[in-house]
Amino acid sequence: MERRTILKAILLASASTSMPAVHAAVRSSKSKAVPDSFGLNNLKSTHIKTMGISSGDKTIFNVVFIGDSWTHVSNRYSGVLADYLTEKYGDAGSGWIGLGSFYSPRYFTINGCARAKKFTVKYDNPESWAIGGYANRNTPDISVAGSNKVGAKITVFGSGPVIKYKICYQKSNGIFKYKVSGSEWVTIDASKSSTDISFHEREGKFDGAWNIEFVVVSGECLIGGIMTYTGNSGVIVNKLGSTGSTTRDWAGKDRGSWVFGMEEMSPDLVTILLGTNDQNIPLTVDEYSRNVLKIISRVREVNDDCDILLIAPCENARKGNKIPMRKYANALYEIAKLKKIGFLNLQPVFGETPSHYDMDSRLPLIGPDKIHPIESTGGRLIAYSIKEALGV
Repeated sequence: MERRTILKAILLASASTSMPAVHAAVRSSKSKAVPDSFGLNNLKSTHIKTMGISSGDKTIFNVVFIGDSWTHVSNRYSGVLADYLTEKYGDAGSGWIGLGSFYSPRYFTINGCARAKKFTVKYDNPESWAIGGYANRNTPDISVAGSNKVGAKITVFGSGPVIKYKICYQKSNGIFKYKVSGSEWVTIDASKSSTDISFHEREGKFDGAWNIEFVVVSGECLIGGIMTYTGNSGVIVNKLGSTGSTTRDWAGKDRGSWVFGMEEMSPDLVTILLGTNDQNIPLTVDEYSRNVLKIISRVREVNDDCDILLIAPCENARKGNKIPMRKYANALYEIAKLKKIGFLNLQPVFGETPSHYDMDSRLPLIGPDKIHPIESTGGRLIAYSIKEALGV
């Protein structure tokens, strides 16, 4: 019954390109075992691009990781994979360096870059950038750095060749300026943008260690991030991970603005790993499915030939989860079958139940907070499993 109702919800949601609300409720019942994976042979663009690069083709394999804190912290899996892919296939650019941050008196984190060892972001004072809004903007990683403090500064540090860069910002009444490694200041008036999300593109031609400073001149400035390009063949990995985000956060953004931003990344592969925070709300399986379908629809609008891999999180060790993660995993599996895309289930990778991999187990994979993978164990398993699923 559960599989039938999920399929009904998916078919209803897929009947219109505008992705209407799913009207069929997904009821609880005994669930069949969810497979380890499905549809990995559908990841054709990934295989074509990576084999092409290995064969000497002058091309770029553009990867996008969409997710929550499991993706946000690069040392869990996103950065491990980014380093692996660029080392094996070549470095074509930094990928997305997100300037947005989550700020509270007790916790502060910057979205940053998948390749955090090579590209870092530093705020002069986090309190000066507290109005950006986290996981509620229309930029690619649904976050921006926001400030109305004149003189407030963010610096991006990087290394290696750059022939071109793109700065993403949101329309506002603000004016900000930037400069590259002590060169002349360039001023951007965000009020003159003709679109909600804009990209300022310039040729670079610098190498070695470099930095880019962003400074508020006036008004409210909303700066999303920056991408740099080496001019070489290889891989670009864009980490779009907003800690605490849900499928509702991603699906709820303005379609046109988010698609426009994603188009600047020209994705060949998009992975979607969401569910841990959905479970905490909890979102019904019906709404979770509806949101995932909407995200898929938007990715397809960006590039209809783009590979998509849906990744189901394993069950966490948090007590009192009202919706078992296997129900979300089953929904992703049904969506993957319908849409002819890839699916990877992390549950068999981690173990049968949380007792097999929590802090009291022989080999802990989930940390003491009972939610997040331990970087050096669970994170490495996720990275390896995705690598194997992609066949790279």
